[in-house]
Amino acid sequence: MKKKLTEKQQKELAFMKDWILIVHEYIFKNDEDILEVDKLCIIKAFEIGEIRGMRMAFNDTLDMAKDLSYAQKEELNAILREKFGTDLNEQNNKNYKKIKRVIQRGKIKTDEEYYLLKERIDEIYDDESKREEVEELGTLLLNYENSKRV
Repeated sequence: MKKKLTEKQQKELAFMKDWILIVHEYIFKNDEDILEVDKLCIIKAFEIGEIRGMRMAFNDTLDMAKDLSYAQKEELNAILREKFGTDLNEQNNKNYKKIKRVIQRGKIKTDEEYYLLKERIDEIYDDESKREEVEELGTLLLNYENSKRV
């Protein structure tokens, strides 16, 4: 049985659903099949209150948007600012702040934090100037994985 979501979590879930649908509609506008399946999955996750999965999908969506051209990002950001009052850059900054808090704490507490750090490693892995950060994040991920096995 699923745990009942708080009012704050319900608002977060609704925000993520709407955000993901708009971004995916923009990214997949030329592929109706992917868009239709995508919509069904997101709406189903929303309906059953799958907040963890929706958070992961939200972060994946932010990651997908990184592959857009500068002009496409600007166009999408204008749409997002009009609808939500925030854009890709602000959401990515929020995630980076969360990552910094986990690093300062020295411990991953949730699966959401785990996946956030994992995505950060994927993002910076090839950047030699970020090697120390990659190692630090890798240690945190490994410690979390080991704690889940016990």
